[in-house]
Amino acid sequence: MFKKLCINAMIIVWVATMLLFGGCASSNQKYADEYYQQGLVFYKSMEYERAIDNFAKALEINPKDKENYKFYFMRGRSYLKNRQYDQAVNDFNAALEKCPERDKETRFLIFESRGNAYHALNKNDEAIKNFSDAIALNPEHAHIKYIYYNRGWVWQNKQEYQKASNDFYAALDIDSAFAPAFYGRAQSWYKMGNLKRALEDAKEALRLEPTTKKYEDLVFELRAKMKK
Repeated sequence: MFKKLCINAMIIVWVATMLLFGGCASSNQKYADEYYQQGLVFYKSMEYERAIDNFAKALEINPKDKENYKFYFMRGRSYLKNRQYDQAVNDFNAALEKCPERDKETRFLIFESRGNAYHALNKNDEAIKNFSDAIALNPEHAHIKYIYYNRGWVWQNKQEYQKASNDFYAALDIDSAFAPAFYGRAQSWYKMGNLKRALEDAKEALRLEPTTKKYEDLVFELRAKMKK
């Protein structure tokens, strides 16, 4: 009888413990989600420091939850927008490490965002690898023209002008009215010494976006060069 009472008491303690800690975990997840949602609001309203604070609180409350890779990712994007590029890379690394393979959309966006952070840090090889990984993961993604475009500028930074031109071509194959890609390709032609084709692309960029001063400046500069 005594043994049975002891066993019953142990079961009661175990159930109470599970309810207590289970309730705490559930409560923690709720609070973490609330901070995450508030962070998204601040991110959308371009209040990036407040977004960073809220995503950090979400991570502090629930650091081991399997879904918290989204918290790291959005804090990384907030750091990126706030021009805190090293912190952004750190958070993108953590997000990618925790992000499941099945969540291809988030993995794609992590590669894209980390590529942009590396580009801003002038870490060209790392930027190219991340942009290339994004393209390999989903070559039909809605952002793909921007990834080709951004990778084109990284090749330009490396003075790989033909590769830069190829990426600007790829962006224009997707969107033939993408004025920034015409401007980028014009710069590639200019660096390769083909002033005629550079001028053609610069003029097309200006035709598509006639109020963009840098397009107008490039057209003027190329015309002046060709007159010499």
